[in-house]
Amino acid sequence: MVLEYRRYPMARLSRTEKKELTTSQLLETARQVFLQRGYHRSTLDDIADAAGFTKGAVYSRFKSKDELFLALYDEWVDQRIADLARYSTPPKTFEALLRTDAKRLMALRNTHADWYLLLLEFWTYAARDERLRQELAAHHERFVRNLAAAIEASVKALGATLKRPAIYLARAGTAISLGVTLEQLLDPDAVPESLMETLLVLLAGEVTVPSAEKGARAKQKTRPRPVTA
Repeated sequence: MVLEYRRYPMARLSRTEKKELTTSQLLETARQVFLQRGYHRSTLDDIADAAGFTKGAVYSRFKSKDELFLALYDEWVDQRIADLARYSTPPKTFEALLRTDAKRLMALRNTHADWYLLLLEFWTYAARDERLRQELAAHHERFVRNLAAAIEASVKALGATLKRPAIYLARAGTAISLGVTLEQLLDPDAVPESLMETLLVLLAGEVTVPSAEKGARAKQKTRPRPVTA
């Protein structure tokens, strides 16, 4: 018995759709090449060859390797901003929110350790070039401001108030996250998994909680401790 397969004509893509598809393929290939070889050891020729495109096709979309990496970083930022929306369910307390975020950040770090190594390589490189440093800072600022907006919304949902501007907490949280990640990448055994949570929870002191929550906390503090032998 001979089986016949029906051939369906592929939908024709518009010029814009083809360009978007090519750009998407280039970005995905670039990500894989960068992760495998590192930023400095990768070239646009490597990426073009791996993607099956000419170098001219790459340059028609990205003027330089720096610009290509910044586009990749933008994709990463977009994913993290989407995460903020996905995990926007208000917790019972701001401290609970910080603890949940700490666990999520650790899971992210464990899953994407190679990306953080790549990002560290690019950040130190960009810091030595004033023009590139400003460009990267502008891209990073987009995430920080979205994080600040998410913090503000969560605090408002709790009926609490911030002692400092939300952008301050966003920068502090980002600094803690990146700092702990850097230490763990260097010496995983020396940095406990709980460190991220321990440090982020300190930011709970920057929030003034409603009186009802204060009362609940006071009861917890005055609750007698069990006597141990």
